[in-house]
Amino acid sequence: MILRPDRFKEALVALRLSPLMMMALGGLAATALGCAIFALSSFWAPTLAPPPANSEWRPPSLDADSADAGKAPSEDKETLSRPIFFKNRRPQPRPAAGAARAQTAQPAEGLSLGAIIKFRDAGRALVVTTASPEGKWLETGDNIDGWTVQSIERSELTLHNGEQTVVLKLYPDGSN
Repeated sequence: MILRPDRFKEALVALRLSPLMMMALGGLAATALGCAIFALSSFWAPTLAPPPANSEWRPPSLDADSADAGKAPSEDKETLSRPIFFKNRRPQPRPAAGAARAQTAQPAEGLSLGAIIKFRDAGRALVVTTASPEGKWLETGDNIDGWTVQSIERSELTLHNGEQTVVLKLYPDGSN
């Protein structure tokens, strides 16, 4: 029995199938036929030779003698003195070559300038010390470690202690 095009259209109308639905059903039928052929070929096709049981590949091994253990974290003094995940961990400030000669006195050990905020004529400076590593905001006239804030400029802080004066620069290398 040969299916003629006019009978095919009559069958589609009788089944109430759209052309798009018919294409989808055709695709599903082709997929099912392909799966059936694959399953039958896996039963009757000749089997492949199994891989050789004795393989020459060996997993890499680590010799205990060749491994460099290094220092244990509890023995490394640099790690203990500057822990990584503390918020006060900052790189060591580089001393400026000319600034050390220009200063008449050095401030207390560990005193450094962290930030400066200027608005119109008023200014505030964040000074970090070993006693307060999170920093302390200072204004003109405030005291820290025996030093009085004399002036706050755009990129430097001037401290005064009796007849000694020290200028802390925000950018010691002169790039501001």
